[in-house]
Amino acid sequence: MRKSEWSDNQLEEWIKQLPKVKDPRDPRDIYQNISIQINKSRRVNWIIPSFATAAALLVFFLLVPTFLNDSSNEDKSSVGESTASMDKTMKNSLDKSDMRKAESINFDSTQKDSLNTADTVNEGTTVNEEDLKNKELLIYAIPSQDAQVVVPISILVEKNSAKTKFDQFKDNMPKLTEEEWGLSDYYPLNAKLEYKPEHKKLIVDVPNNHQYGTGSGSEIMFQKILSSELLLMNIEKVSLMTDGQQGIEFGNKGKLYELSVTDSGKHGYFFYYPNKMTDKPYLVPSDEQYQTIQDALSAMSLSKEDHDLKASIPKELNIEKIKESDKILTIYLSNNTIIPEGSKALHMIEAILLTAKEFKYRAVKIENAKVSHVGKFNLANEMQVPIAPNKKEISE
Repeated sequence: MRKSEWSDNQLEEWIKQLPKVKDPRDPRDIYQNISIQINKSRRVNWIIPSFATAAALLVFFLLVPTFLNDSSNEDKSSVGESTASMDKTMKNSLDKSDMRKAESINFDSTQKDSLNTADTVNEGTTVNEEDLKNKELLIYAIPSQDAQVVVPISILVEKNSAKTKFDQFKDNMPKLTEEEWGLSDYYPLNAKLEYKPEHKKLIVDVPNNHQYGTGSGSEIMFQKILSSELLLMNIEKVSLMTDGQQGIEFGNKGKLYELSVTDSGKHGYFFYYPNKMTDKPYLVPSDEQYQTIQDALSAMSLSKEDHDLKASIPKELNIEKIKESDKILTIYLSNNTIIPEGSKALHMIEAILLTAKEFKYRAVKIENAKVSHVGKFNLANEMQVPIAPNKKEISE
């Protein structure tokens, strides 16, 4: 039997001329899909990796010239034809394999995106009346990581007749996962907390080495958090103490002995996206108070870039007029306005409902919306205002 007329160098040069297989997908997508396929292969053993098939074809292709050359020199022309045919076959096999992978990834990705969109659209972020069955609502004021925004976070826990709501408020502070939520790790507070319900007063006693007066940013945020807690927990004033002594020393304002807040509501709700996340915003009340609901809704169509708060009402939503009757706010849209479907439309409606709550309305009706449903909301009906924003879950 004659040896192959192809030298090692010729084979190497020929292999270099094979068409390159390019894969434009993100490596992380490929890794995730391969991981899924590996897990599936534990249950289904008949799946053969496409690269193994391609390798087998390559080995077969390298051996073909040897057998063909052994037969006769007259077969050289057919060898060339066989080479071209095999090259085409191998390329088609790789292409089809990649196509199947791409189709699988696209299907998985599309299906996942579809499910995520459906969950986001239908779920919403607010706490509503039906959520409170056998539950205790706890609301925490949590600063953003850049200390520019205070986000109210709502937690639902099982009611406990042996503990007061304030006791549960303190007990659940260590369970908050603020950083996972894209916010600042702020709780539990470095202070002893005591609530005097008969006086609607909260006593905050910090240690001598507390961190809340070490800089203008930290002391302003600490006071802002306490002021927010006053509003969220129906407390009228906070007595400040340091290691059992009256007052807390702050660098900019000196020693403060008490905080009190009077707030009649009338805030507008805006979107806040932590860490540039865009899938689901937090609904955050403005620092400003507005004279009328119309003023608030108009302001909500403009972003507050200094606080990184985004408009919750798109400029394309043209409100023609509003009407109020029996604590129901009716919003009439102009004829050329269409509410888009999707998660942003859902959160927009939640922001409008929370703002209406600030102005003591119990429900909102949107007329001339052109769509019947946005997520869980039926726009043909009155929509009850929610209890609180930004529902989150914690481990019990």
